Amino acid sequence: MTLFNYKSNGNRIKLKESLLVGETPKYKIEGDGVDIQVNPWPSDHRAVLSIFEVQ
Repeated sequence: MTLFNYKSNGNRIKLKESLLVGETPKYKIEGDGVDIQVNPWPSDHRAVLSIFEVQ
């Protein structure tokens, strides 16, 4: 299941970067990597870390 949230901000917030956080993948599958590896990862779900610029 994928959850998307949408919020209108009047163009005052700009997404700078989003990173995938989680465990090191056991197998090399294209598109299955993470940007920030945490071992051991305490969940069976990964996290998304987003950095915003607020004006």
